[in-house]
Amino acid sequence: MGLVGTASAADGAVEFGEPITVTPDDSGTTFVQTADFDGRVRIRPGVEDVTIDGNGYTTTGGGVGGGSYDGPSIVNLTLQNLHLPDGSIGIDDLAGSVVRNNVIQGFNSESVGGLRAVDNTIAGGLQIFENQADNVFARNVAATMQFYDDLMGSHRISNNFVTGPARGAGISVGVTNVFDGRVRFVDNYVANADGAGIDLEDAPTPTLSGNVIVGNGSHGLSSSGDVASVSGNTFVGNGGDGVNASVGTFTKNAAVSNDGVGFDVGVDRDCLRNVAVSNGGGGFRVASTGAKVKFNRATGNDGDGVVLAGSSFPFRKNNINGNGGDGLVINADDSGLSRNRICGNDGEQLVDDGDENLFANNLVC
Repeated sequence: MGLVGTASAADGAVEFGEPITVTPDDSGTTFVQTADFDGRVRIRPGVEDVTIDGNGYTTTGGGVGGGSYDGPSIVNLTLQNLHLPDGSIGIDDLAGSVVRNNVIQGFNSESVGGLRAVDNTIAGGLQIFENQADNVFARNVAATMQFYDDLMGSHRISNNFVTGPARGAGISVGVTNVFDGRVRFVDNYVANADGAGIDLEDAPTPTLSGNVIVGNGSHGLSSSGDVASVSGNTFVGNGGDGVNASVGTFTKNAAVSNDGVGFDVGVDRDCLRNVAVSNGGGGFRVASTGAKVKFNRATGNDGDGVVLAGSSFPFRKNNINGNGGDGLVINADDSGLSRNRICGNDGEQLVDDGDENLFANNLVC
Protein backbone atom coordinates (compact mmCIF):
# COMPACT_ATOMS: atom_id res chain seq x y z
CA MET A 1 0.00 0.00 0.00
CA GLY A 2 1.12 3.51 -0.70
CA LEU A 3 -0.77 4.83 2.32
CA VAL A 4 1.39 6.81 4.77
CA GLY A 5 -0.14 7.08 8.25
CA THR A 6 -2.47 5.07 10.47
CA ALA A 7 -5.02 3.04 8.54
CA SER A 8 -7.34 0.12 9.22
CA ALA A 9 -9.91 -1.64 7.08
CA ALA A 10 -13.60 -1.13 7.89
CA ASP A 11 -16.49 -2.21 5.67
CA GLY A 12 -14.10 -2.58 2.75
CA ALA A 13 -12.64 0.91 3.26
CA VAL A 14 -9.36 2.16 4.67
CA GLU A 15 -9.72 4.52 7.63
CA PHE A 16 -7.33 7.38 8.23
CA GLY A 17 -6.94 10.00 10.94
CA GLU A 18 -3.66 11.67 9.99
CA PRO A 19 -1.86 12.84 6.81
CA ILE A 20 -1.82 10.31 3.98
CA THR A 21 -0.23 9.89 0.58
CA VAL A 22 -2.21 7.93 -2.02
CA THR A 23 -0.17 6.23 -4.76
CA PRO A 24 -1.11 4.19 -7.85
CA ASP A 25 -0.78 1.04 -5.70
CA ASP A 26 -3.87 2.24 -3.83
CA SER A 27 -6.03 2.38 -6.98
CA GLY A 28 -9.52 1.01 -6.37
CA THR A 29 -9.49 1.95 -2.67
CA THR A 30 -11.94 4.03 -0.62
CA PHE A 31 -10.39 6.07 2.19
CA VAL A 32 -12.63 7.28 5.04
CA GLN A 33 -11.48 9.91 7.54
CA THR A 34 -12.23 9.00 11.16
CA ALA A 35 -10.70 11.89 13.13
CA ASP A 36 -9.69 15.54 12.86
CA PHE A 37 -6.01 16.08 12.07
CA ASP A 38 -3.46 18.68 11.06
CA GLY A 39 -1.68 17.99 7.79
CA ARG A 40 -2.21 17.18 4.13
CA VAL A 41 -3.64 14.54 1.82
CA ARG A 42 -1.37 13.92 -1.18
CA ILE A 43 -2.39 12.13 -4.35
CA ARG A 44 0.26 10.87 -6.76
CA PRO A 45 -0.09 10.87 -10.56
CA GLY A 46 -1.51 7.65 -12.00
CA VAL A 47 -4.03 7.00 -9.21
CA GLU A 48 -7.30 5.48 -10.49
CA ASP A 49 -10.73 4.72 -9.01
CA VAL A 50 -10.04 6.15 -5.55
CA THR A 51 -12.54 7.78 -3.18
CA ILE A 52 -11.43 10.03 -0.34
CA ASP A 53 -14.32 10.69 2.05
CA GLY A 54 -13.70 13.31 4.71
CA ASN A 55 -16.74 11.98 6.55
CA GLY A 56 -17.36 15.45 8.04
CA TYR A 57 -14.10 15.57 9.97
CA THR A 58 -11.78 18.58 9.81
CA THR A 59 -8.32 18.78 8.28
CA THR A 60 -6.28 21.87 9.15
CA GLY A 61 -2.86 23.14 8.20
CA GLY A 62 -2.95 21.76 4.68
CA GLY A 63 -5.39 20.56 2.05
CA VAL A 64 -5.65 18.01 -0.72
CA GLY A 65 -3.15 18.20 -3.55
CA GLY A 66 -1.36 16.24 -6.20
CA GLY A 67 -1.19 15.24 -9.81
CA SER A 68 1.16 16.54 -12.45
CA TYR A 69 0.48 18.34 -15.70
CA ASP A 70 3.26 16.31 -17.35
CA GLY A 71 2.61 13.01 -15.56
CA PRO A 72 -0.02 10.27 -15.93
CA SER A 73 -3.61 11.37 -15.27
CA ILE A 74 -5.51 10.86 -12.06
CA VAL A 75 -8.64 9.00 -13.19
CA ASN A 76 -12.05 8.57 -11.54
CA LEU A 77 -11.09 10.27 -8.28
CA THR A 78 -13.91 11.16 -5.88
CA LEU A 79 -13.35 13.77 -3.17
CA GLN A 80 -16.33 14.19 -0.85
CA ASN A 81 -17.38 15.44 2.56
CA LEU A 82 -14.05 17.17 3.22
CA HIS A 83 -13.83 20.05 5.69
CA LEU A 84 -10.75 22.19 5.04
CA PRO A 85 -11.27 25.49 6.91
CA ASP A 86 -7.83 26.81 5.95
CA GLY A 87 -6.97 24.54 3.03
CA SER A 88 -7.81 24.00 -0.63
CA ILE A 89 -8.10 21.24 -3.20
CA GLY A 90 -5.45 21.58 -5.89
CA ILE A 91 -5.05 18.62 -8.26
CA ASP A 92 -3.76 18.67 -11.84
CA ASP A 93 -4.53 16.36 -14.77
CA LEU A 94 -7.87 15.02 -13.56
CA ALA A 95 -10.06 12.81 -15.74
CA GLY A 96 -13.61 11.69 -15.04
CA SER A 97 -13.61 12.79 -11.41
CA VAL A 98 -16.15 13.99 -8.83
CA VAL A 99 -15.71 16.74 -6.23
CA ARG A 100 -18.83 17.04 -4.08
CA ASN A 101 -20.17 18.27 -0.76
CA ASN A 102 -16.89 19.75 0.46
CA VAL A 103 -16.29 22.88 2.57
CA ILE A 104 -12.98 24.31 1.40
CA GLN A 105 -11.04 27.51 0.87
CA GLY A 106 -10.43 27.01 -2.84
CA PHE A 107 -10.38 24.60 -5.76
CA ASN A 108 -7.92 24.73 -8.65
CA SER A 109 -6.84 22.36 -11.37
CA GLU A 110 -4.69 22.52 -14.48
CA SER A 111 -5.87 20.16 -17.23
CA VAL A 112 -9.20 18.63 -16.23
CA GLY A 113 -11.86 16.78 -18.18
CA GLY A 114 -15.10 15.06 -17.28
CA LEU A 115 -15.19 16.72 -13.86
CA ARG A 116 -18.39 17.05 -11.82
CA ALA A 117 -17.96 19.67 -9.09
CA VAL A 118 -21.25 19.84 -7.21
CA ASP A 119 -22.64 21.01 -3.87
CA ASN A 120 -19.37 22.49 -2.62
CA THR A 121 -18.88 25.56 -0.44
CA ILE A 122 -15.73 27.38 -1.56
CA ALA A 123 -14.81 30.38 0.56
CA GLY A 124 -12.34 31.66 -2.00
CA GLY A 125 -12.58 30.75 -5.66
CA LEU A 126 -12.72 27.97 -8.19
CA GLN A 127 -10.04 28.17 -10.92
CA ILE A 128 -9.65 25.86 -13.90
CA PHE A 129 -6.77 26.16 -16.38
CA GLU A 130 -5.76 24.45 -19.64
CA ASN A 131 -7.34 21.70 -21.72
CA GLN A 132 -10.76 21.73 -20.15
CA ALA A 133 -13.29 19.30 -21.61
CA ASP A 134 -16.85 18.30 -20.71
CA ASN A 135 -17.08 19.59 -17.14
CA VAL A 136 -20.12 20.29 -14.93
CA PHE A 137 -20.15 22.84 -12.09
CA ALA A 138 -23.47 22.83 -10.25
CA ARG A 139 -24.98 24.02 -6.96
CA ASN A 140 -21.72 25.37 -5.59
CA VAL A 141 -21.32 28.43 -3.37
CA ALA A 142 -18.12 30.32 -4.23
CA ALA A 143 -16.68 33.82 -4.20
CA THR A 144 -15.64 33.51 -7.85
CA MET A 145 -15.45 30.97 -10.69
CA GLN A 146 -12.68 31.35 -13.28
CA PHE A 147 -12.04 29.33 -16.44
CA TYR A 148 -8.93 30.08 -18.49
CA ASP A 149 -7.04 28.89 -21.57
CA ASP A 150 -8.17 25.99 -23.81
CA LEU A 151 -11.76 24.73 -23.72
CA MET A 152 -13.05 21.68 -25.57
CA GLY A 153 -16.39 19.93 -25.51
CA SER A 154 -19.49 21.03 -23.62
CA HIS A 155 -19.41 22.73 -20.21
CA ARG A 156 -22.37 23.45 -17.96
CA ILE A 157 -22.20 26.02 -15.16
CA SER A 158 -25.56 25.90 -13.40
CA ASN A 159 -27.37 26.76 -10.18
CA ASN A 160 -24.27 28.20 -8.52
CA PHE A 161 -24.37 30.99 -5.95
CA VAL A 162 -21.42 33.30 -6.60
CA THR A 163 -20.92 35.83 -3.83
CA GLY A 164 -18.41 38.02 -5.70
CA PRO A 165 -14.67 38.53 -5.15
CA ALA A 166 -13.07 41.67 -3.76
CA ARG A 167 -11.40 42.13 -7.16
CA GLY A 168 -12.48 40.93 -10.60
CA ALA A 169 -15.58 39.30 -12.05
CA GLY A 170 -17.96 36.88 -10.39
CA ILE A 171 -17.71 34.33 -13.21
CA SER A 172 -15.04 34.81 -15.87
CA VAL A 173 -14.05 32.87 -18.98
CA GLY A 174 -10.83 33.78 -20.77
CA VAL A 175 -9.93 31.50 -23.66
CA THR A 176 -6.56 31.45 -25.41
CA ASN A 177 -7.44 28.72 -27.93
CA VAL A 178 -10.94 27.46 -28.64
CA PHE A 179 -11.36 23.93 -29.94
CA ASP A 180 -14.94 22.91 -30.85
CA GLY A 181 -16.72 23.64 -27.59
CA ARG A 182 -19.74 25.20 -25.89
CA VAL A 183 -20.32 26.79 -22.49
CA ARG A 184 -23.78 27.05 -20.91
CA PHE A 185 -24.59 29.30 -17.94
CA VAL A 186 -27.93 28.27 -16.44
CA ASP A 187 -29.77 29.57 -13.35
CA ASN A 188 -26.75 31.03 -11.56
CA TYR A 189 -26.99 33.84 -9.00
CA VAL A 190 -24.02 36.20 -9.20
CA ALA A 191 -23.79 39.18 -6.84
CA ASN A 192 -21.45 41.79 -5.39
CA ALA A 193 -18.35 41.20 -7.52
CA ASP A 194 -16.00 44.15 -7.80
CA GLY A 195 -15.97 43.73 -11.61
CA ALA A 196 -18.58 42.33 -13.99
CA GLY A 197 -21.04 39.72 -12.87
CA ILE A 198 -20.17 37.47 -15.83
CA ASP A 199 -17.19 38.39 -18.00
CA LEU A 200 -16.64 36.43 -21.22
CA GLU A 201 -13.49 36.81 -23.27
CA ASP A 202 -13.63 34.76 -26.47
CA ALA A 203 -15.66 31.99 -24.83
CA PRO A 204 -16.81 29.25 -27.26
CA THR A 205 -20.45 29.87 -28.28
CA PRO A 206 -21.75 30.63 -24.78
CA THR A 207 -25.43 30.61 -23.92
CA LEU A 208 -27.01 32.20 -20.85
CA SER A 209 -30.46 31.42 -19.48
CA GLY A 210 -32.21 32.04 -16.19
CA ASN A 211 -29.29 33.76 -14.46
CA VAL A 212 -29.77 36.52 -11.87
CA ILE A 213 -26.93 39.07 -11.88
CA VAL A 214 -27.21 41.61 -9.06
CA GLY A 215 -25.17 44.44 -7.59
CA ASN A 216 -21.84 43.89 -9.32
CA GLY A 217 -19.36 46.73 -9.74
CA SER A 218 -19.28 46.79 -13.55
CA HIS A 219 -21.57 45.38 -16.29
CA GLY A 220 -23.91 42.55 -15.37
CA LEU A 221 -22.80 40.66 -18.49
CA SER A 222 -19.73 41.76 -20.42
CA SER A 223 -18.38 39.96 -23.48
CA SER A 224 -15.63 40.77 -25.95
CA GLY A 225 -16.79 37.98 -28.30
CA ASP A 226 -20.12 36.77 -29.63
CA VAL A 227 -22.66 35.19 -27.29
CA ALA A 228 -24.94 32.65 -28.97
CA SER A 229 -28.05 33.43 -26.94
CA VAL A 230 -29.11 35.34 -23.84
CA SER A 231 -32.59 34.41 -22.66
CA GLY A 232 -34.62 34.85 -19.49
CA ASN A 233 -31.92 36.52 -17.39
CA THR A 234 -32.30 39.33 -14.85
CA PHE A 235 -29.75 42.14 -14.39
CA VAL A 236 -30.34 44.41 -11.39
CA GLY A 237 -28.35 47.22 -9.79
CA ASN A 238 -25.03 46.63 -11.53
CA GLY A 239 -22.44 49.43 -11.72
CA GLY A 240 -22.27 49.47 -15.53
CA ASP A 241 -24.69 48.32 -18.20
CA GLY A 242 -27.03 45.44 -17.51
CA VAL A 243 -25.66 43.75 -20.65
CA ASN A 244 -22.77 44.91 -22.81
CA ALA A 245 -22.27 42.27 -25.47
CA SER A 246 -22.79 41.06 -29.03
CA VAL A 247 -25.52 38.45 -29.09
CA GLY A 248 -27.10 36.10 -31.58
CA THR A 249 -30.55 35.88 -29.98
CA PHE A 250 -31.62 38.16 -27.12
CA THR A 251 -35.01 37.34 -25.57
CA LYS A 252 -37.05 37.79 -22.39
CA ASN A 253 -34.37 39.51 -20.32
CA ALA A 254 -34.92 42.21 -17.69
CA ALA A 255 -32.58 45.07 -16.75
CA VAL A 256 -33.55 47.14 -13.73
CA SER A 257 -31.75 50.01 -11.99
CA ASN A 258 -28.31 49.45 -13.50
CA ASP A 259 -26.04 52.50 -13.51
CA GLY A 260 -25.46 52.36 -17.27
CA VAL A 261 -27.69 51.37 -20.17
CA GLY A 262 -30.05 48.50 -19.53
CA PHE A 263 -29.02 46.67 -22.70
CA ASP A 264 -26.15 47.81 -24.93
CA VAL A 265 -26.14 45.00 -27.45
CA GLY A 266 -25.19 44.06 -30.95
CA VAL A 267 -27.80 41.56 -32.18
CA ASP A 268 -27.53 39.14 -35.10
CA ARG A 269 -31.09 37.79 -35.24
CA ASP A 270 -33.75 38.58 -32.63
CA CYS A 271 -34.23 41.11 -29.84
CA LEU A 272 -37.62 40.12 -28.43
CA ARG A 273 -39.68 40.68 -25.27
CA ASN A 274 -36.98 42.32 -23.17
CA VAL A 275 -37.69 44.89 -20.44
CA ALA A 276 -35.44 47.79 -19.39
CA VAL A 277 -36.69 49.83 -16.42
CA SER A 278 -35.14 52.63 -14.35
CA ASN A 279 -31.60 52.33 -15.68
CA GLY A 280 -29.24 55.29 -15.33
CA GLY A 281 -27.94 55.43 -18.89
CA GLY A 282 -31.03 54.66 -20.95
CA GLY A 283 -33.03 51.58 -21.85
CA PHE A 284 -31.70 49.98 -25.06
CA ARG A 285 -28.89 50.56 -27.52
CA VAL A 286 -29.26 48.02 -30.31
CA ALA A 287 -26.81 47.72 -33.20
CA SER A 288 -27.60 45.34 -36.05
CA THR A 289 -28.19 44.74 -39.71
CA GLY A 290 -31.59 43.16 -40.02
CA ALA A 291 -32.32 41.95 -36.48
CA LYS A 292 -35.97 41.77 -35.46
CA VAL A 293 -36.66 44.15 -32.56
CA LYS A 294 -40.14 43.41 -31.29
CA PHE A 295 -42.30 43.42 -28.14
CA ASN A 296 -39.70 45.16 -25.96
CA ARG A 297 -40.39 47.74 -23.24
CA ALA A 298 -38.26 50.68 -22.10
CA THR A 299 -39.77 52.57 -19.17
CA GLY A 300 -38.52 55.12 -16.68
CA ASN A 301 -34.87 55.09 -17.73
CA ASP A 302 -32.83 58.25 -17.12
CA GLY A 303 -31.57 58.50 -20.71
CA ASP A 304 -33.07 57.66 -24.09
CA GLY A 305 -35.56 54.83 -24.25
CA VAL A 306 -34.24 53.06 -27.37
CA VAL A 307 -31.38 53.91 -29.74
CA LEU A 308 -31.07 51.95 -33.00
CA ALA A 309 -27.85 51.82 -35.05
CA GLY A 310 -27.33 49.95 -38.30
CA SER A 311 -29.92 49.13 -40.95
CA SER A 312 -32.90 47.05 -42.03
CA PHE A 313 -34.60 46.70 -38.65
CA PRO A 314 -38.09 45.29 -38.41
CA PHE A 315 -39.05 47.38 -35.35
CA ARG A 316 -42.55 46.45 -34.22
CA LYS A 317 -44.86 46.55 -31.19
CA ASN A 318 -42.35 48.05 -28.76
CA ASN A 319 -43.46 50.20 -25.81
CA ILE A 320 -41.24 53.22 -25.01
CA ASN A 321 -42.56 55.52 -22.32
CA GLY A 322 -41.58 57.76 -19.44
CA ASN A 323 -37.86 57.91 -20.15
CA GLY A 324 -35.73 60.91 -19.18
CA GLY A 325 -34.23 61.47 -22.64
CA ASP A 326 -35.66 60.97 -26.11
CA GLY A 327 -38.05 58.11 -26.69
CA LEU A 328 -36.78 56.45 -29.89
CA VAL A 329 -33.60 57.58 -31.64
CA ILE A 330 -33.03 56.06 -35.08
CA ASN A 331 -29.45 56.11 -36.33
CA ALA A 332 -30.34 53.43 -38.84
CA ASP A 333 -31.42 53.19 -42.48
CA ASP A 334 -33.93 51.16 -44.49
CA SER A 335 -35.92 50.06 -41.46
CA GLY A 336 -39.64 49.44 -41.02
CA LEU A 337 -41.24 50.75 -37.83
CA SER A 338 -44.84 49.83 -37.10
CA ARG A 339 -47.35 49.61 -34.27
CA ASN A 340 -44.99 50.99 -31.60
CA ARG A 341 -46.14 53.11 -28.66
CA ILE A 342 -43.79 56.03 -27.90
CA CYS A 343 -45.24 58.33 -25.27
CA GLY A 344 -44.45 60.58 -22.33
CA ASN A 345 -40.68 60.76 -22.71
CA ASP A 346 -38.97 63.94 -21.50
CA GLY A 347 -37.13 64.68 -24.75
CA GLU A 348 -38.31 64.19 -28.32
CA GLN A 349 -40.62 61.25 -28.73
CA LEU A 350 -39.14 60.18 -32.07
CA VAL A 351 -35.84 61.24 -33.64
CA ASP A 352 -35.15 59.90 -37.13
CA ASP A 353 -31.56 60.54 -38.21
CA GLY A 354 -31.53 57.72 -40.75
CA ASP A 355 -32.47 57.37 -44.42
CA GLU A 356 -35.41 55.69 -46.11
CA ASN A 357 -37.11 54.44 -42.98
CA LEU A 358 -40.80 53.56 -43.20
CA PHE A 359 -43.37 54.27 -40.48
CA ALA A 360 -46.85 52.81 -40.10
CA ASN A 361 -49.49 52.81 -37.33
CA ASN A 362 -47.23 54.03 -34.53
CA LEU A 363 -48.68 55.87 -31.54
CA VAL A 364 -46.47 58.87 -30.74
CA CYS A 365 -47.81 61.02 -27.91
